[in-house]
Amino acid sequence: MRVLASALVLSLSWLALPAAASVFKCAGDKGDVVYQDAPCSTGRELRNFDSDPPPITVLPSTPAAAAAAERAAARGGSERAEKSGRDGAHQQGDDHKAAERKFVRSGMSEAEVVQRLGRPDVTSGGGRKSSKRWAYLPRPGDPDTMTTLTLQSGSVTDVERKLIR
Repeated sequence: MRVLASALVLSLSWLALPAAASVFKCAGDKGDVVYQDAPCSTGRELRNFDSDPPPITVLPSTPAAAAAAERAAARGGSERAEKSGRDGAHQQGDDHKAAERKFVRSGMSEAEVVQRLGRPDVTSGGGRKSSKRWAYLPRPGDPDTMTTLTLQSGSVTDVERKLIR
């Protein structure tokens, strides 16, 4: 009986071995992106996630702001959310965050900037190795000033503040 139980446990443990799988990002026939577990045909490979894994970026979320927007929408929307446009991106705490713009400096990470200032009003550039530009438009906490940040490899490389009248 003991031999039979050992054989059963051994055979079941063989079935539970982890399976290894690779993911390949390929160009489809019509130029669309296709993810598959087999290597792409010649000239169709866009990315092999084993040899070229995606970068990991952790950005803080703002669940309190999202909850406030949902409450405002449930009440029929607030006048401030309607005026702000862009999915209610600018909420009541933005006046305080706008005052924080003068403290942004080179070397800060994207996550630090988003935590301190919130999401940018305008973004441009990007890509894997190119620089990005984030712009924060004037707000009551930082009137008449547009703050533009240049980011390279996930950190601020340049801060530019312009007076706009």
